[in-house]
Amino acid sequence: MTNYLQVSLNPMRITLLSAFGGVHGRYAGGRKDVYFIRWTGCPAGTDPLPGLLKDASDMALRACAAGSGYFCAKQLDKAILPSALPLYQDCYEALSEGKPLSNRPFSFGEQFLNDTYDIAFRHVLNLYRSSTSGATSTMVKNFGIKLLHWSSQILPLLYPSGSLAGGTPKFLWLGPPHMSEYLFLVLLTRLGCDVAIIHPAGELPLPQNLLDLSSCVSGEAHPCVQFPDSCFTPLKGQGSSASPVAPPTNSTPVKQHPVTPSHPPVAASHPSPPPRISSRPASVAPQPPVRRPGAQPSRPSDVPLSYEQLAQLAPSVVMIEVLDPYGECRKTGSGVLIGDGNLVLTNFHVVQGGQSYRIQMENSENSYSTDQLLKYHSLHDLALLRLPCSGRPIPIYKGPPLARGQNVVAIGSPLGLFNSVSDGIIAGFRQFEEVSMIQFTAPTSPGSSGGALLNQYGRLIGIITAGFREGQNLNLAVDYQTIGQFVRGFLPQTKV
Repeated sequence: MTNYLQVSLNPMRITLLSAFGGVHGRYAGGRKDVYFIRWTGCPAGTDPLPGLLKDASDMALRACAAGSGYFCAKQLDKAILPSALPLYQDCYEALSEGKPLSNRPFSFGEQFLNDTYDIAFRHVLNLYRSSTSGATSTMVKNFGIKLLHWSSQILPLLYPSGSLAGGTPKFLWLGPPHMSEYLFLVLLTRLGCDVAIIHPAGELPLPQNLLDLSSCVSGEAHPCVQFPDSCFTPLKGQGSSASPVAPPTNSTPVKQHPVTPSHPPVAASHPSPPPRISSRPASVAPQPPVRRPGAQPSRPSDVPLSYEQLAQLAPSVVMIEVLDPYGECRKTGSGVLIGDGNLVLTNFHVVQGGQSYRIQMENSENSYSTDQLLKYHSLHDLALLRLPCSGRPIPIYKGPPLARGQNVVAIGSPLGLFNSVSDGIIAGFRQFEEVSMIQFTAPTSPGSSGGALLNQYGRLIGIITAGFREGQNLNLAVDYQTIGQFVRGFLPQTKV
């Protein structure tokens, strides 16, 4: 007997959801038969919605009666608490290097299942690398941390006894999973869990090498089926009618772009065609802003602010997740609320290649989605997004020329650490082709791109853009004059 679970994917094409709920693969001698099925359409013998929900409910009752686990979902929680992140990071580093774990987010009652998890985790990481075009080490790490987070939430529900002794766990997915969620389901099958995916609209939009890991059963397509939240298994702390979905707080940080004096610092690290969204402001229908409670426009100060007061402007700087056509986050950066508070100013290299964007605000439990890229300028490395809500904006500086030695504060999300604040001085002014840059000493890191560079009066004097690879605290920001020209026509004509 090996020291890990060996699984065999049963190729049987089960056509009834009720049959899937009742089938149990053979388990003996450290080997387990597992079913991984995807229905491209509704299973046979079920109505598009009432029949599916009844069969899903029956599955849950049978699983509870047998003492085995059951979980039903259409999305997975991506909100990682800051207190849990260090454990996930340590576990990822150990697992990716093949080292034993001294601490686990969730531990099985049988050591060979813990060993199985470690092997399956590395296998799924390799699947992610091979199936994701241009996957960087940071993207892989972010995906691995999501796997650990989901495991800590869901494995205790699937394996209530900590072993397979109580029967075969069942996981039912309703709707189309994203690639990372599908790979989590692959991980579950390697742990002896039966998985079924019901996608009433038809085949899943996933790479063929991943689809080959499950058995396809074609059924009658029902593209309009919408599953109610009440049929999903609630996670800890959620009500029975809640869907296990929460806004992400940590994601893949995009690298702040390194530059050398001989090249402009605005070249994107992920070259790709501009997003398929018009860059002409006139083509975007204006939307009335929806203010969040308590959101008030900021007022420029006439006296220098303390660093504590400047740090209080951090809620006006947001985190931007750049999403691909499948809704997966490919990179993150920062952005600054300007105008009426429903415009996000950021770098073009942050939003480039995105199909849509998810915005996280510091004082909001919700994230906000938008696909409205109003304008971008690749040479100046600036872009402007419109939000369906409003926050507190930061006024753009319009005073006399700046001088070296002035104190500045930088606010951004370096390495995914939401809205970190650092201080420094203006070290100089640089010109790269047509781009005017402010060189400053406030520390920044990858993920700070698109963040705010403020003067002591709380006015926006630059958008953090790049840093020199060699040296310390040699950072650059697109200056306020370039910003003013870029946003002309989008802001009310008020004097600040």
